[in-house]
Amino acid sequence: MDKAFADKMISEYQKKFFGFALSKCSNFNEAEELASRITCEAYMTLRAVEDVYNWEGYLHRIAHNVYVHYVKEQAKHRTTEPEEKDLIEHKDYAAEYANQEELSLLQREVAWLGKRHREIVLLHYYHNKKIKEIAEILELPEGTVKWHLSDAKAQLKKGMKQMRRKGNLGIEPVKLTGFAHIGKPGELGDPAYFLASMLRQNIVFAAYYEPKKMEDIAEELGVSPVFIEDEVDYLVDYGYLDLLPGQRYRTNVFINNVPADIYAKSKELSKEIARVVCDMYIPQLMEELKEWGEDIYVPDNDRNYWYWTQIAKRMTCIGVDVDLDKLKKHNYFVKRKDGGEYVACAAVDNEEIQSQTTKADWLSGPMWTVPEEKKIGTWILGTGFDNRVFGWGDNSESDALNLELFLKGQLPKVEAVLDKYVRLYERGYIVNRDGKDMVNVIVQKETAFDESFMEKGFVSKQLPEPVSRKVEELLQKKILLEKPYYPGHMHEMLQIWHRLMVVRPNYVLEELLNRGVLQPLTEEQKKGVMIIAYSDILPTQDM
Repeated sequence: MDKAFADKMISEYQKKFFGFALSKCSNFNEAEELASRITCEAYMTLRAVEDVYNWEGYLHRIAHNVYVHYVKEQAKHRTTEPEEKDLIEHKDYAAEYANQEELSLLQREVAWLGKRHREIVLLHYYHNKKIKEIAEILELPEGTVKWHLSDAKAQLKKGMKQMRRKGNLGIEPVKLTGFAHIGKPGELGDPAYFLASMLRQNIVFAAYYEPKKMEDIAEELGVSPVFIEDEVDYLVDYGYLDLLPGQRYRTNVFINNVPADIYAKSKELSKEIARVVCDMYIPQLMEELKEWGEDIYVPDNDRNYWYWTQIAKRMTCIGVDVDLDKLKKHNYFVKRKDGGEYVACAAVDNEEIQSQTTKADWLSGPMWTVPEEKKIGTWILGTGFDNRVFGWGDNSESDALNLELFLKGQLPKVEAVLDKYVRLYERGYIVNRDGKDMVNVIVQKETAFDESFMEKGFVSKQLPEPVSRKVEELLQKKILLEKPYYPGHMHEMLQIWHRLMVVRPNYVLEELLNRGVLQPLTEEQKKGVMIIAYSDILPTQDM
């Protein structure tokens, strides 16, 4: 054992040894003598022995052993035999403790065996089953059972000689946040559902930067594999972990874990892109958007409101050169058991980043809703400039259908359907002014609700060449800045992620608001801004 460790332990336990000696001896001098002997024996043992499971118990046994020998030695100089109670016990405490130590280590290592190995060891040694019986129970050939048993013994022997470390995630687990998906969620939801527990979050993070075996993940989390096997199998079933050759697992979740200083630099690059777009492209775009036709309804014919929504929508499409059909062919895009088809995304919670984040940094979407009837569809973008508090999970098809009924005059305001009105008010689709209901979102006339309807919203709107060149230059700087903080198998996904929204609409809107190009929205407008409903019926301003 390392001398520094032995010195530290002796310094820590010297007073305890003396207290033990005082409790056993009749005078101070004898206690000092006994304590010095215990200290000497303990120090020599500390220098000679390694990998003791419980040092406190081990040193306590040494103290007892030294005391027993001390009593026997003193008895030789007495006329009477020592009382039995003075000897405490005549057992070899060190040997007994060593046996206990070995048993504890054995129990620990059984828990670290693979599932099949563990089953066979428990059946054979704990339930006294013979090889033939085990083979029948597990429906395996006897030779296979013998091999598992032999290999398990070898692993147990090897494991008992090593110190099990507790990985970083066992000491300081991560917390994932910012759950998102690219694609269509299933019946159970998106990553926020599947990664709701800290255990699952840390399992996927443990296997994110490099593939790991089950026992390696367990060691990183500081738990036995027994406690994570079912969770790992579940995450594999739903595509959050990929099982690779050699029984190694690799995370298939795009996790943002850039440090706070890199986040700040990346955000500044995004804002620089927004400034370039505002300087070189927005004036041209606003000229194009200056007028709208009869097939579009804008509440109160408010041009400022129209600009807020249309500029936001155009920015979500600018520079998008990622073909969704091609994206579906990537390993990132997973068809899941609950019917979902999406790329799973998350971020490591970082307090320092949170302290840098403002309302203008928030962005959610874009989200499309097209009910099966395909009579109406909605496009929604969430930013820090609206006052909606709903996420994608609350973006219900029933909202679009109820809005359609309202447009057709088929939603009478009677008690039976008041909940539908409350919902439309809350979501910002309609507002009530002086007792009169009116549509509060932009509505665009659309008659062709075919299978390609949603894809229309992803059609790329190319920037003029000089603007595109400058934006591309800044985008590449951003990708290169973040790339070292992502594992190799996510580097292509990093490109896809940033290209899905090259120009972040929230930063463009913030810049235009600061420049006075856009005017602040009213609280009423904040409910419906950046929502577009597509319908074959248009509302009127005086509905």
